Formats: sequence, structure tokens, C-alpha cells
Amino acid sequence: MDQRYVEELTAALYRVTDRMDDREPLKWRLRERSLGFERLFVENPDLVKLGEEDARTKNLMFHIEEVVRMLQLCSSLYVISKINFDMLINGYERFRSIGTRDTLSAADVEESEQKKSVPVQEPSGRQKQIVDILQGLDSASIKDLAGYFKGAVSEKTLQRDLNDLISSGYVDTAGKRRWRRYKVLRT
Repeated sequence: MDQRYVEELTAALYRVTDRMDDREPLKWRLRERSLGFERLFVENPDLVKLGEEDARTKNLMFHIEEVVRMLQLCSSLYVISKINFDMLINGYERFRSIGTRDTLSAADVEESEQKKSVPVQEPSGRQKQIVDILQGLDSASIKDLAGYFKGAVSEKTLQRDLNDLISSGYVDTAGKRRWRRYKVLRT
């Protein structure tokens, strides 16, 4: 694992937690622990190879464990989408399993390259309709979108579709909870 990987992992955590309410203490605690992990790793990238008896390595692993536990809590509270949760957990758990390896294995590199080349999932039929509706508007709420479907699609189903569109980068949100509005980022 190299410094760039750790920096990208921290940046990803920041992007994911950016959707959390600023009043949520978990948001700031997650960011604090991820920055602590990054700082420890950058200061001495060989820490993960020293062995668990070293106090600095224990501190590094403590940061990893804390981040993983908090991410699990966020996931159970539906604060973080499943795809983002899985990506972050996999990133941090790779450090727990490194042991004495000093570089990524060929399989890890291949897996990483495959993930980079996976195209963004195209919207389904109903999701395309949602994107089309949003293109004609500055923004819309779930209730606004439900009105366009005239009761044929439940608000829960629309919410799931919108979450998929957000994860795929087609739609963005503004506001919190029932005041949340959706707008198109790309078509």
C-alpha cells in the first residue's frame, strides 16, 4: 500500500461523509480517525509491517478499527449507501490483512484495475424517466417526482431509484430529509 492509496481512501471517506448532516458527531469523528490513520501511515508507511507488538502499529490498527466500526454504524443507520460502505470497508480492511507484505499482490493490482475499468451503471427505464423529468426542472422533491408518475410508483421506490442515480453520479441532492431536493448532474 502506498501513500497515494491512503490519500485516495481518505478523500473517498470525506466525499461520502459530506452527505451527512454537519450536526452529526459521527461525521466529524470518522474524519478525525481517517486523518489520524493517514497521518500515521504517511509518517511511517512501514508501520503495517512492524508487527502487532509495536505501539505505533497498534495505534495505526486502532484507527483502522475505529473507522471500520463507525462505518458499520453509519451503514446500519442507512447514513451511507451500501456501495460506498463496501468500498470504504474494503479499503480499510486491506490494511488489517497486510501482515508482513510490503506491496500489493498481483491479484490485488488486477482487482484494483478491474474496479477502475468498470463503467458507471446506466440508468434503468424508470431511472431514465426520472433523469428526463429532472432535466426539465431546476430541482424536485420525491413528492414532485411521484406526481409525475401519477401514483404508479411509490415514493419508496423512487427513493431507491434516486439513491442508485446518486451513486452512479447522475443526480445530486440539496437539503436534508423531507426538504431534500434532487437535480441532474449529467445525462
